[in-house]
Amino acid sequence: MDIIEIEKILELHREWLESDGKSGAQADLIDADLSGADLRHADLRRAELSGADLSDAELNFADLSFADLSGADLRDADLKSSILSSAKFEGADLRRAELSGADLSDAGLSFADLRDVDLSGVKLSGVDLSEAILSEALV
Repeated sequence: MDIIEIEKILELHREWLESDGKSGAQADLIDADLSGADLRHADLRRAELSGADLSDAELNFADLSFADLSGADLRDADLKSSILSSAKFEGADLRRAELSGADLSDAGLSFADLRDVDLSGVKLSGVDLSEAILSEALV
């Protein structure tokens, strides 16, 4: 997916959020290839990103609250200081993702792969980590 397509989707999504769903369109990035994408500061609240490839993506300071990232590939993604509260990460691959300063409050991380992730300093209140892979993760 090229930058122009991504910008158009983000613009329509912003309009959808601001109009409370009356205009624009919810970001449908299911199974999208966004590997290496620069999405810093992006407003992706309530976006559909299940199965998306976000490996090596720049998502620092992005707002992904209430987004569906089930089964997404977030290996080596930069999520520093991002808002991930109430997001769904069930079965997502977050190996080596950078999460320092992120807010994962009430997020669903069941069956997620968090190997080699530093969770120290991450807001984890209410997080569902059932069946998550936490080997070599720093908590």
